[in-house]
Amino acid sequence: MVEKGYTLIEILVVVAIIAILSSIILVPITSHIKRAKDANFKTMVSSIGPQLRMCCDTEGGLIQDINGGDICVPPLKALYPDATALGVITINQNCNDGNFEVVLRPGLKNKGDCQETLCSQDGCDYSCP
Repeated sequence: MVEKGYTLIEILVVVAIIAILSSIILVPITSHIKRAKDANFKTMVSSIGPQLRMCCDTEGGLIQDINGGDICVPPLKALYPDATALGVITINQNCNDGNFEVVLRPGLKNKGDCQETLCSQDGCDYSCP
C-alpha cells in the first residue's frame, strides 16, 4: 500500500515561496504607512500653526505646552491633540512682540519619517526626508 503525502522538501519549498511573496508585498506597504503617518502629522500641524499665530496676536496671549490642553492662555477654544498624535511640544520663544518658536514632534500614532516641525510667526517648517 502506497501512502500519499508531501515530502519535507516540497513543504519547505512552499514555505519559502510564501515568505518571498510576503516580503515583496510588505515592503511597499510599510513605506505607504510611513507616508500616511507623515501626511497626518503635517495636516495636524497645519491646523495648529494658525492657532499659535492667533494666540500671539491676542493681548497677553501665551502659548502653552500641554498635550490635549488649550494652545493659548487666555483660551481661544483651540486644543492640542492628545499625546499619541502629538508627542513633545517645546517652546523656544513665547509670544515676544508677536514672535514665537515652537517645536512640535509627532506622537506614536504619527511616527513616520518626520522628526519634528519648527513653527514660527512665518509658518511651519517640516524636517522630513
